[in-house]
Amino acid sequence: GELWAYGSQQKAPFDITEALALEMLRAPNPNGAANSDVVRPSFNGAQLLRRTKLSWVIDYGLEKRIDGAALYERPFAYAKDEIFPVRKNHREPVQKNQWWMHARPSPSYREFVTRSPRLLLTPTVSKFRIFAFVDAVEVPDHQLIVFGSSDYHFFGVLHSRHHEIWSRAQATQVRERESGLRYTPKVCFETFPFPFALKEPLPQGESTPQSEIDAAHHYFMAKEDAAPYGEASHRAAIAAAANSLNDLRERWLNPPEWTHTVTLEFSGSVGGPWARFIDSTTVEAKTGVGTVRYPRLKPRDAQAAAELKKRTLTALYNERPAWLDHAHRKLDATVAAAYGWPADLSDEQILERLLALNLRRAAVESAATTKPKSRKSQREKTADELL
Repeated sequence: GELWAYGSQQKAPFDITEALALEMLRAPNPNGAANSDVVRPSFNGAQLLRRTKLSWVIDYGLEKRIDGAALYERPFAYAKDEIFPVRKNHREPVQKNQWWMHARPSPSYREFVTRSPRLLLTPTVSKFRIFAFVDAVEVPDHQLIVFGSSDYHFFGVLHSRHHEIWSRAQATQVRERESGLRYTPKVCFETFPFPFALKEPLPQGESTPQSEIDAAHHYFMAKEDAAPYGEASHRAAIAAAANSLNDLRERWLNPPEWTHTVTLEFSGSVGGPWARFIDSTTVEAKTGVGTVRYPRLKPRDAQAAAELKKRTLTALYNERPAWLDHAHRKLDATVAAAYGWPADLSDEQILERLLALNLRRAAVESAATTKPKSRKSQREKTADELL
């Protein structure tokens, strides 16, 4: 499968207010379908990094049939009023003919959602190279890169100093330095030599732990690659350090002293995006629709709301308090150990070693895949690569 994907690109006014979203979520349909199939929270890079206002989106996913789209009466009526006028004369056939769909709905991202209840992503452009988890029910926009794995080991390697040094060397500068660097997955991510190979997913139907899905599975591994205490031990150490970093960060962003949980209730389909939030005792056998109970953190009061506005990922990494620095240093040390390298290498030494590892693996892969008188077939471009 794919290793990464961009989020969904709308190219039309699909965003709606929360008030309208809640109104749609609670509206009935003639066939009993739940509007929550196509109405979901959404976010972009600014919302991820700077905690701007929560938004919602009408998202028909990959629904290409107009009769299927029309079954969701209120969202479809909104799309007919707001989206159709923008799209009816569009020069691109897909936007003209399937006007209710996002222009680039990103099929690979939607496949990732089926694997895990959360997504791991990073902004295309940011001052700090930050990776974060979000709930899979939320729809990321195309300025966010979504990864095919969301386990803590994978998160830990990507958030390590090693990957940051590599990606900064490969990335392109965006205007002035303060604007940050553009993270291009093909050169920043696909070329990055992970500490050791992770295993291919098992055949369909067999149980596959998320930690077995890897971004660098297409690399052959040279015999001298180091994992001195065994792969399992290193994976576990990286995952533990990454889990700790994430927990500390999440508690700083949303302290329980300042927040409380508010539960939204509305109808949802057992096969839809909200499935894991459905109360199974409420599901109607005929329609497969039950009551979604969706918990959300809200500020406890006005003072808490004011304090929480200041607590953003950008603010956190600008300040880089001691606890955050210690958590990252611990993570970096576990990743260095997996490579079999000292923890105190300079940036230049790390980059030099990563480059050597990358070249060695590329040579091994090339030698292993080179066959005389055979021609490699061209892979068709995915929808994500048309961006």
